[in-house]
Order: sequence, then structure tokens, then C-alpha cells
Amino acid sequence: MAEENTVIIQEHAQNNGRKKLLVIGKTGTGKSSLCNRIVGCQHDASNFPVSAESESCTQKTVFADAFFNGNKENPITVIDTIGFDDPATDKDAEIIAELVDKLQNDCDYINLFAIAVNGQNPRLDGSLLGMIKIFEGMFTKDFWKQVVIVFTRMPMDEMNKRKREKTTKQTDDELAKKYMKAIENNFTDGRGLRYLFLDATYDEEDKDEYNAFTAAMSELLSCLENAPALPTSNVTKVETENAALKREIKQKAEEREKTEQMMREQFENVKQAFNSLFPL
Repeated sequence: MAEENTVIIQEHAQNNGRKKLLVIGKTGTGKSSLCNRIVGCQHDASNFPVSAESESCTQKTVFADAFFNGNKENPITVIDTIGFDDPATDKDAEIIAELVDKLQNDCDYINLFAIAVNGQNPRLDGSLLGMIKIFEGMFTKDFWKQVVIVFTRMPMDEMNKRKREKTTKQTDDELAKKYMKAIENNFTDGRGLRYLFLDATYDEEDKDEYNAFTAAMSELLSCLENAPALPTSNVTKVETENAALKREIKQKAEEREKTEQMMREQFENVKQAFNSLFPL
């Protein structure tokens, strides 16, 4: 198990040569627990704070330099995003605007998008559809080539698998394939998506759960290693009919420009003071 101090939170994710994995999902999918496991830590480690409440514990986009499953031969950057509920609300408009701003200005590329889905309640509802549409709009159809669906909160021991199949009248794979079909029905380019089951709170002493977790992590690493860099410089302007989202994106851009202008002015003031003290 990796030490938490091997995970370094950064303000930027640029020019570091690492594979970059961005994790998105609704509030309550166990997204931050998943991020902790991906970097080789316990699911409730402090690197990506987790919460048992319905509110998202992640309050801003987080860039974390770490190693996949704690293996120093596989340096990665994990990008944990704020959980969302409904892109039509003012709160989610603010969340999306923050993410758009961070990707456009503080991250140079993404290799893989992991969409976390609560396997206990795998609904493709309006909020998730709205978020996917925004990402498709940002990265165009190239987005779909680098997406993997990660079903969370599904214990993979034989007893729980049998119980789910008995209750739902379908296997886990049948459930997943229905979900993939629902995506295809909503997005023309969303065909042939990869999926895996990754339970961040698996029982390490249970052989079935350990083997399932290990296999899923190996598959996720393979997806990440084989995914080319999708530059954020090619991110298209986010077109939306949502007035709140337009307002938030504009506000984020203005705030960043104001901050950069202040930094330029401070630099000039320091430069002038230096020149007055040490004239050429």
C-alpha cells in the first residue's frame, strides 16, 4: 500500500510527462474513494477526502501527481473533479465552469476519462447526460475514444454477485451492457465503450474480491497506458443554452484575467523599484 506522502497535490498539471487520468461522476458514486485506490492508498485516505454524506466532499478540481497503484514505474496525474447533480442548476453550473477553467488553463492534456457510475443504482439520468454532453462538446468526438466506464460500489465476492443476479435477474455484465446501450442511444459516437467493475472498498482478505480488484486495476492501467494525449489546447468553446453556465464560465475567465493583470502590474512595480535602486 502506498504512503499518502507519495501523492503530491499540485496547482497545475502541465509539462510533467505523466499519463493523466480524469475522473468524473455524480455525487455519491465513490469517486474520491476510487481516486485513492488508483494511487495505491486506502479508500478513505486524506489525499482525496471522502464523505458518507450526500454532498460532494471534493470542492474543487484536484491535480495529484502519484503512481498508479503505488508502483513507481507508473507515474500518473489523477484529476479528481467535483461531484455534480444537475448541470441545469446554478451550483452545478459553477462546478462545470470551474472544471472548464482548470482544464483550459492549468492542464495540457488528458489521456483517459473515467466516468464513475454507482453500480448499485446505474441510471443514465439527465445530470450525467448533461455532463457528458459538455465533455463531448469540449473535446469533440475524440473524447469517446478515450473513455472508460467504471462501475463502483459493487462487491465482487461470489455471494454478492449471486445476490445481485437473483435480485435483478441479470448478471453484472448484462447490466453493464444495458448501460452501454443506453449511452449509445444518446450519443452517436459513444459506441464500443470499455467498462470495468472497481470496488474501492473491497475486502482485501477476500480472495474473490482481491482478484477482481487486481484484474480491474490491470485493465484500467492498460487503458491509460495505451491512450494518447488529448490536448486541452484543442478544447472548443463550451456552447450551452444554459444562462447560468454561460454566466459562470464568463465570470471564471474574468477572474483569471484580473488575477493575471494584477500579477503583471506587481511584476512591473518590482522591476521599476529594482531599476531605481540599481540603475544601469
